[in-house]
Amino acid sequence: MNIPALERGPVRGVRVVPQNVSPYVEHFDRRTDPRGRVYFWALPELHGPELHPDTDATLLDERFITVTPLQFDLTHRRALAEMNDWRWDL
Repeated sequence: MNIPALERGPVRGVRVVPQNVSPYVEHFDRRTDPRGRVYFWALPELHGPELHPDTDATLLDERFITVTPLQFDLTHRRALAEMNDWRWDL
């Protein structure tokens, strides 16, 4: 659930919508510390995702409360079934 900032105006309603899936783009500055080791510093510019129509990001920007049912399961089911048939010797 996302709730828009009330400072931008009144909430216009509630919408059940899919998640916007465009990636954020980060920028890094390559630097070298006093000992000569290279490291990367995250720059403050973070470019937000492209807003796709009828997604949580778009409707939140239009001052709607957005509700998106999510799931998280990255299991590769076909590989799982195949691997169960493998011979596992210790």
